[in-house]
Amino acid sequence: MTRDVDFGHELNPANPSATNGQATSQPWPKNTDLARSMIEPSQGLVELIECIPTQQHAQSFRNGILVLAQKYPDLFRVRRQKIIQENEIVPSEDNSIKYSAVVIKSYARINEIHRALSNRHLATWIQSGRPVIFDISTESGIRGVDSWRSVMDILRHNKIHGGNIIFLQQNVKSHAELQQALIEQPGSPRIRVLELHFYLDQIHRSCLQDRDYSLPQPGREARYICLNHSARPLRAVMVGYLAKHQLLTNGLVSFPDQARIEKAYLNAAQRTGQAIAIDQFWQQTLDRHPAWADEIKICQSLVSPDGLKIANDTETPVGDHLPGLHSRALVSVVMETESTDTVLRFTEKSLQALANGHLTLIIGNHGVLSLLRRYGFQTFSPWIDESYDEISDLDERLRHCFAQVRRVLSMNEDHFKLLLEQTAEARQHNMQHARQGLATLTTEQMQRLHAAVLN
Repeated sequence: MTRDVDFGHELNPANPSATNGQATSQPWPKNTDLARSMIEPSQGLVELIECIPTQQHAQSFRNGILVLAQKYPDLFRVRRQKIIQENEIVPSEDNSIKYSAVVIKSYARINEIHRALSNRHLATWIQSGRPVIFDISTESGIRGVDSWRSVMDILRHNKIHGGNIIFLQQNVKSHAELQQALIEQPGSPRIRVLELHFYLDQIHRSCLQDRDYSLPQPGREARYICLNHSARPLRAVMVGYLAKHQLLTNGLVSFPDQARIEKAYLNAAQRTGQAIAIDQFWQQTLDRHPAWADEIKICQSLVSPDGLKIANDTETPVGDHLPGLHSRALVSVVMETESTDTVLRFTEKSLQALANGHLTLIIGNHGVLSLLRRYGFQTFSPWIDESYDEISDLDERLRHCFAQVRRVLSMNEDHFKLLLEQTAEARQHNMQHARQGLATLTTEQMQRLHAAVLN
C-alpha cells in the first residue's frame, strides 16, 4: 500500500473503515482515479544505483527495495555497491534506461541521513534534479514532525535546494507529518513519502514454498505461540502476564536470554554512539510501564539468565520466523514492534501469523487491526472483541487486549473448537490473500515507485 504525500489516506483508527473484522473491498485510497493513475506503468526502465555511505555499511542491503527491484526486470535495473564516499555517481549510458535513481539504505536515524546528505557526490546528484531514494521499507520510517524538520535542516545546511527525494517506509502517518513540515518551511526541496512494505513480498514467497496450506485444525501440539526474538519492554509485560495467569503451559513462548539482551544493548550503543549500561533493560521497562510492575518482575525472574526457549527446536531463543513453529499451534499472540499512537504500521510478525491461518491476537499500534483490513486481511470480530484497537491510551488498550488473550487461551476445549469453526472463513481468506493478494499489492507498490521516480 503506497501513497504519495500529496494525497493522504482516509484511515481513522478511532473509526475503522471496516466492520466485523472484514477486509475492505478497496484497500486503496477512496480517490480511485488518482490511485489508478499512480499505478499505470510508465515507459522505460529505471536504474536503481545502490550507494552506501562507507565500506562498513556494505552489507546493509540484505533486505529492501533493491532485492524487490530485481524481481521486476520490466521496470527496474539494479547497479550494486557504489561507495559514495569515494566515487562520483554517474548515471547509466544504456539507452534503454530512462532514468537513474540513487538508493540509500536507512534505518530512519537522522545521523545516517545527515551523513549521506553531507556527501558532496550525493549533493551534486540531487542538485542536478535526479532522484534519491531513502529505503526504509523494512522499518517504520521517520516519525514525527520534528524529525522531518530535522531532515529539512540537514538539506539547508548542505545547501541542497532542488532534487527529487523519496522516502520508502511503512508508517502510514508519515505523509501527513511531512506535509505539515513542508507547509511550515516553504521552498524546501521536493520530498515525498511512499508507503512500501518489503515484507509483503517476503511473506508471499514463503507461502508459495509451503505446499500444504490447509486450514489449521485442532490436535496440534500447542494452542498458541508467542514469539519474542528481541527483548522489548512490552514483550516482557506480555510474557509476565501469561506467566501470572498460568497460560505458559499450553503455549510455545520464547524470550531472549541475558546474553542476547546484553548484545542488543551493546549494538544499540554502537549505533547511537551513546554509552548504555547493560543492566538498564529491566529498569527501563519498569520506568516506562509502572502499571505492569508485577508482570515485568515475573518475566525477569522467569527468563534470567537463560531466557525462554521452545523445546525441540533450538538451544537459543527462537527467531520470529523460524520455519515450522506456526504449524505446531492454532493461535498466534503477537506483540508487535511498537504499541503507540504515534506510528501506524504492522510488521512481518503479524503477516506471518495471518498467512498461516492462525487465529491472531495482535497487540500493536493504535489502529493496527483497521490497517490490516485496509491491506485486505480479515480480523476476527465479533468472535474476538477487537474494540481495543480503537483505544488510544496504551495501558487501557493493553488491559482490553490482554483480556481477550486470556479468554481465548483459557477456554475449555469445546468452546475453543467452536471459536475455530466460527473464525474458519476469515482464517482461510487470510491464507489465500497471503498467497495471491500480497503479490498484487507488491506489484502495485513497485509500479508506484517506478512512476514516482519518472515523475
